[in-house]
Amino acid sequence: MNNTTRAAIATAVIGALLIPLAGCGNTTASSGKTELTVWSWDASIDRAAKIFMKANPDITVKVSNVGSTEETYTALNNAAQAGSGLPDVTLIEYLAIPQFVHSGTLMDLSKVYDATKLKDTFTPAPGAP
Repeated sequence: MNNTTRAAIATAVIGALLIPLAGCGNTTASSGKTELTVWSWDASIDRAAKIFMKANPDITVKVSNVGSTEETYTALNNAAQAGSGLPDVTLIEYLAIPQFVHSGTLMDLSKVYDATKLKDTFTPAPGAP
């Protein structure tokens, strides 16, 4: 696996764990399963979703590719302004996070999850201690 692929997967995982969108809500299907909507332009998310669903059989993950990064960010902004249609989780490049924090689109999960428990599951960033 090359570094670009690893970086994309790491970004996707971080996005999935740490930056779900505010104002969204997962739904419960008629089957009783929880459904999560994920937006990603990276095809590796499909593989990750299948693995996640296998480990969590009561959760269905619906992955949608809404376009390039620019198209995804536009769709996110439009859905946030409309007050509906936001995915539960989306892939966001770290450089774009301030844009969505400023608009109040992202949910701070540090109040819900203890991210320190996940620290050892990620490779340290370059230059990190």
